[in-house]
Amino acid sequence: MKNWYSIQARADQPAEISVFDEIGAWGVSAKQFIGELKAIDATSIKLAINSPGGSVFDALAMYNALRQHPANVEVTVLGIAASAASLLAMAGDTIIMPENAFMMIHNPLNFAYGNADELREMADVLDKIGASLIATYAARTGLPDDEIKALLDAETWLNAEEAVLKGFADELQPALKVAAAFDMDRLPDAVRASIAPPVADPQPEPEPEPEDSHPLDAAAVLAICAGAGMSAHADSLILDPLLTTRADLEAALAEAQEIVAVCTAGKLPDMAAKLIKARVPLAAVRARLLEARAALDAAAPVNNHLPTRPTQHAQQSAVSIAGIYAARRTTH
Repeated sequence: MKNWYSIQARADQPAEISVFDEIGAWGVSAKQFIGELKAIDATSIKLAINSPGGSVFDALAMYNALRQHPANVEVTVLGIAASAASLLAMAGDTIIMPENAFMMIHNPLNFAYGNADELREMADVLDKIGASLIATYAARTGLPDDEIKALLDAETWLNAEEAVLKGFADELQPALKVAAAFDMDRLPDAVRASIAPPVADPQPEPEPEPEDSHPLDAAAVLAICAGAGMSAHADSLILDPLLTTRADLEAALAEAQEIVAVCTAGKLPDMAAKLIKARVPLAAVRARLLEARAALDAAAPVNNHLPTRPTQHAQQSAVSIAGIYAARRTTH
């Protein structure tokens, strides 16, 4: 089973579903998801999401399948539930977000090709899909339709606290921490003695705090950004409340440098600052660039005029040979 998507059902335990990729044909398809969901007869489902989004139609189908399932659905947004993935998250009877997770909602998008009538028809379709999204978010959050529409129009990024306040999530959890533990008493005495830690000094000397443990101030951020050649983006990183240590900042700088490189390669270098300021994940940057490039290509003027044949007058020589001979006969 691929690690970006799985459904695990165990007897007398909640079924676990993981969606850690795009939603649609290139990631988690509705057909596969619903086919495996139907086989679950557990009374509880735990759905973990970390996805940049994808196909709104696949997400709608998956959402409806979960809402129709008799099991209680608990959704946890582990990292990000963006775009269509936020719609899937709305299927939870309970939606949980760690304090460092994010949710993003926006109006439906599509690439369109055709004449004016076909483009108007596509715009009408997008309006209908948008109305469906508004109804789904409003039903889950209790917010009025016009407020939901304003959030979609603004392409709104919500941190966990904001998502809970607006009703997009129910429960805020501390940031997830991973630790491993083992009961040493289960080991044989000889093995336990061989790996037991040394007895600590009665009065150990205090160790200096690592540099990473100190909070970052604006001056430190400016200096680190300048050293990495990213001074232009220092303001965005200074204002990010999640960057509390040097390690956090260096990780954000590395991702920002990747975004700059991707935008430069995509011939849209001016987009880098906006994407870095919005803290758009690197996984979603390429999709944004493709959308922007498609919009630019669609707006580029096309010369449909065929070149005209040269006129008879233009084909005539600037020098009249017959005139030269006539003038010569006259003079002799």
